[in-house]
Amino acid sequence: MRERRRTASGRKPKGPQLEVFTFKIQSVNPHYSFGVGNSRFDGEYTEHHHTELEAICLSPYRLAERVTRFVLIADRRIQKKLDGEDGRDSPPLCVGTLTMRGSRSEYLGSLPFDAALSLPALMESGAIAYIYLSGSALSRGASSISWMAFYGHLDPE
Repeated sequence: MRERRRTASGRKPKGPQLEVFTFKIQSVNPHYSFGVGNSRFDGEYTEHHHTELEAICLSPYRLAERVTRFVLIADRRIQKKLDGEDGRDSPPLCVGTLTMRGSRSEYLGSLPFDAALSLPALMESGAIAYIYLSGSALSRGASSISWMAFYGHLDPE
């Protein structure tokens, strides 16, 4: 859902424009790797987990039916921040970026590692079938996503 571009008086509204994007998950492809790390950068061990999805855009209407590739990258640093163990004060700017420019349609974002491990099984079982993204209105084909949610059923509201 896109907020109005202009108020009744014809002026642009104050504050950032927000947009909500809804997707129906079509396919899930999880990836996980574990190995001996490069101690200079990663420590003794290294692990990587990301899930690739294909989803069909349901809304906003002007983008409906676009097949969008999602890459959800697991990040342990997010979990540390959620648990209050990361002492850095800088707030995150977004959870990912949605790009819908020309024929290109993709989302690249991060998730806490713990959540990223369970989501693929829930998606493959059908318990999670929809993805909601909320962020800035598309500008030049890109949106900074500030909120991401996964649901089993579609709420028309």
